[in-house]
Amino acid sequence: MDVLVNYSKAAKAKLPRETGGAPTSEALRMWVSSSARYWTETLGRPYTLDIHNGEGTTPAYWFCWECLSAFTNAHTKRQVATAMRKVGEDNRRRAKLPKVTVHLQKPTPEKG
Repeated sequence: MDVLVNYSKAAKAKLPRETGGAPTSEALRMWVSSSARYWTETLGRPYTLDIHNGEGTTPAYWFCWECLSAFTNAHTKRQVATAMRKVGEDNRRRAKLPKVTVHLQKPTPEKG
């Protein structure tokens, strides 16, 4: 257990200082990203977000919020909406990147 504590302290010391803006939560971003993927790939629903007064109004937002709030109250509705917006931006940016395919071949035996 001490090893994990030491690694955590070392990692925290290497994190860049916040430069302003809203605090970010990597755990929340990961949750929202996973929820969005489940929503679109498993349920086949469109991942959309409309915000009114800092709160999402779409079925995708409410799915994400209800699932998250079932086991924690650590985040506000505004934080979830912001995380959803950022995940959507990241997904759109990634979609514009060129697709790269790597084909691996079995090594051919040397003749000798």
